[in-house]
Amino acid sequence: MLAPQKAADTGKGRKKEENDANTPYDNPVICKVEVPFMCLVVLDATTSFVTVVTVSLTDAIPPSVLLRIPSRPVRPSPPVNLSHIQTIKAELILQWDDPPHSDAGRLRYEVRHSPNTTHPAWQPRLSLELKPELNYTIQVRSSSLDKPPLWSEWSERHHIYLYSVSYIPQTVVARSGENVTMYCVFNDHSINASTATWVLNLNPNQALNRSLYHPLNQWVSKITFRPSETQMYAVLQCKTKNWTQAQSRIYVEGAYIKINCETSGDIDAMECSWTNTLYTNPKIRYRWADLPCDVMEKREQMGEEVGQTGPPWPSCLPCLRTMKTKCTFQPLRMNCYKLWLEVPSLLGPIRSKPIYLTPTDHVKPHTPINVKAVTQSSGVLNVTWEPPSLPSDGLQCQFRYQSPSAVRAQPEWKVQSPVRERWAEAVVSDMCRVYVVQARCMHTKGTGYWSEWSDSVYSTPQNSRAPERGPDFWRILQDDPHRNQTNVTLLLEPLQISMRSYCVDGFIVQYQPLSGSVRREQMELASSYSFQWNQVPQTVTVEAYNNLGSSANNINMTLEKQPKRRCVHSFSVLVINSTCVSLSWSLLDPPSVPLYMVVQWSPQRQQGYDPHKGRSSDTWARLPYTKRPIYLRGDFLGSEDSGFQLFPVFADGEGEPMYAKVAATREDPADEEDCLEESAQPKPVLLGQRTRLQK
Repeated sequence: MLAPQKAADTGKGRKKEENDANTPYDNPVICKVEVPFMCLVVLDATTSFVTVVTVSLTDAIPPSVLLRIPSRPVRPSPPVNLSHIQTIKAELILQWDDPPHSDAGRLRYEVRHSPNTTHPAWQPRLSLELKPELNYTIQVRSSSLDKPPLWSEWSERHHIYLYSVSYIPQTVVARSGENVTMYCVFNDHSINASTATWVLNLNPNQALNRSLYHPLNQWVSKITFRPSETQMYAVLQCKTKNWTQAQSRIYVEGAYIKINCETSGDIDAMECSWTNTLYTNPKIRYRWADLPCDVMEKREQMGEEVGQTGPPWPSCLPCLRTMKTKCTFQPLRMNCYKLWLEVPSLLGPIRSKPIYLTPTDHVKPHTPINVKAVTQSSGVLNVTWEPPSLPSDGLQCQFRYQSPSAVRAQPEWKVQSPVRERWAEAVVSDMCRVYVVQARCMHTKGTGYWSEWSDSVYSTPQNSRAPERGPDFWRILQDDPHRNQTNVTLLLEPLQISMRSYCVDGFIVQYQPLSGSVRREQMELASSYSFQWNQVPQTVTVEAYNNLGSSANNINMTLEKQPKRRCVHSFSVLVINSTCVSLSWSLLDPPSVPLYMVVQWSPQRQQGYDPHKGRSSDTWARLPYTKRPIYLRGDFLGSEDSGFQLFPVFADGEGEPMYAKVAATREDPADEEDCLEESAQPKPVLLGQRTRLQK
């Protein structure tokens, strides 16, 4: 017979009663047994207690037996804080925490994920084999080790999506100048890590050197490299034949980002700018101290907090065209600013290397004003200006000049050395040439910026007198019978000035009819000038002028419509070479000797030449009268088919011209030698002559 008795409960907070001790159990169990035997006793297991079981045996005295009755099974709470990590062994580890305040003792776990798969686990972590580019939902539940198990509810859902490539670590912060080590894990196990190529900043042209990385195992590639010290952020990817979206991010603490600051000419605002760093939008931060910058920097290096922190950031605007961000500090304080850039990240703010600057060392002055340029007869270009008033402790200025040219679209500037005066000079080759001049200024200490170049001014010559004489010129006449007028083109020659003490700014064409008022037209320096002649007799004069007046010694040409007398008996042209021809002529018995002869020709072969019409592109020369052949130098390339016209000019008018084509080409060394020694230059200057031209 078995007779269990309840033991006294002496638990904390409960009063002990002596009468409760060894209370007999109401239902003794009688067993008929054989050796060995087992006897079942049904107990009240609502709480945990110790029962004394008395065993009565016939013909024997048995000892007491202690029994511990198990507690009623408790359903645990579900696990919490599910997360996952990847290892450099290409393992995906799911891990979680036991529920808080659990009384279930040791637990066992079960993991399920979609698609329907269940994994048992005996500790709060489990290695999973998941396929890439699929969305997985994972849950975990737990139970005690009792049998049958009483499972908890399933945990909160945890989601996992694996790209074909993962990175360890995904994000890292490195100090400027330090190496970083990263791992690329291929979740697609059909790819071998030996085929991987590491690429910087998503640029296929920035593939990293293969000496920097190697496969760690079949599915993991390891790289060790040093990020750029001039970027706060970098992106690494390892790729095979296909690109993936996954990437590793590297933040660089203490990177040197060039911040350019420019103080206004009024020294009341400072604009700072920097080139936007890759894939980031940093904010500028600053501190200000009423100290010299070297003192502020030294005290901060000693661990002292110096100065005042400015507001989060000043007024900043991004410029998409230049990929720069500009921030304006206004009002502006003097002495020292400490500036740095800051990028937020999940690992905390990332800061660039700070710079220390004083606004007065970065001034861009205003442009100088009242710039004037004068060329002098001594061959000097003198330039004066008025510098800006700030910075007040001194400025240095310089000028540059160029001579506009029709040959070169952008002539080269000649920049002069800086001076601390309000003027400077440069030696030039031609006082009559027009020079374009600009000036600029900057701080005398050489810090800060040059101002913008001033507006261009054009030099003026410092003339000592008016021009002595006007240009030599000839004319080409083209009749318009329908309108009863003639188009006159004057071919003007450049003035040959031996002693350059003055310059010619342009020409004045004067028309004086035999009866009527004089008309004058001003023109720039040019090689030709055209006008309509109504065939009324008039005298045409071309004067040269400058700011001191016009020339008094000029050539006058009278245009009148009268028959010309025939006076040329013969005229021939012989080509010696491409730069020389021999001209010969003879006259009928003239009443007087010509003052000179004018020959007119086309410099290159042109079809359909009409000696009575001529062309404005013709070339001409004024030659002395002689009975001997005369050699003329010029451009006669391809002139075998060209026509030459000879005009005899007398004191009382012009004779009838004669036209001739090239008779032959002769290559005689003696003629070439004579050509070099005796040839006349085209268009010699003959002044003070009065020419009457008859039509």
